[in-house]
Amino acid sequence: MRMKIKRDKSVNARFLICSDLQVPFQFDAAIVNLKKLVKAFKFDLVLNVGDELDLNTISRYSVGKAESFQQTLNADRDLCKDILYDLKTDVVSRSNHADRLFQAVSQVPGLMALPELQYEKFMGFDDLGIYYAKKPYEIPGTEFVLCHGDEGNLSKIGGSSALNIAKTWGRSVISGHSHRMGYTCHSEAFGGRLQRVLVGIEVGHTCDMKKMSYLAKRNYYANWQAGAVIMTIKRGNPSFEMIRFNTDGSFTALGKAFG
Repeated sequence: MRMKIKRDKSVNARFLICSDLQVPFQFDAAIVNLKKLVKAFKFDLVLNVGDELDLNTISRYSVGKAESFQQTLNADRDLCKDILYDLKTDVVSRSNHADRLFQAVSQVPGLMALPELQYEKFMGFDDLGIYYAKKPYEIPGTEFVLCHGDEGNLSKIGGSSALNIAKTWGRSVISGHSHRMGYTCHSEAFGGRLQRVLVGIEVGHTCDMKKMSYLAKRNYYANWQAGAVIMTIKRGNPSFEMIRFNTDGSFTALGKAFG
């Protein structure tokens, strides 16, 4: 990780937060533009809320299907590592898709002790300089916690899934998992005085829905929004820019157009 930030009212910092690449179903055009964004602006940290690798061939949903016989896992992993490296990723949160490796290995208990089959080793995160957050990650210099989002129940309203987790934990939460974008708040007061404001932010996703065969087969409408979030801290106070990706992968961020 490139930096450590203390909680201080004098702190200034800028973070890029990405979500749900789900390689090999990644949104290639948006990723190209995210790489340009990272080159154009200095981010103190690049955070990924997880589901960076889909691991679809070892998913329980592929059992007994042709997908489970596809020999693509190594290529998918290499591509995912390249994308994370190009985006200068510092932190990756654990996620339900990453858990698929443990679930697959646990079918043969004798393999569970092999260090190379621990997810962070399997992905080579140490070599990439990436911190793998197995537990909710406290974003430096802020009151916010980064997590994948499967720690709570899903809401169909963007931001509400993150806020529900925030209410449980008593900490403002930034998450993914829902593939939705949203920013929402919850206030607590007593005796006419504001006691606390909790914030829930959902980052969206960076996957290509056209690549996901299960959506097409079910003729399924997905209330998903592709995007990312930029978190800026000025004098210790955070603000957020919700970056929505257009259908061609273009977007505008920090006053500049990409794509």
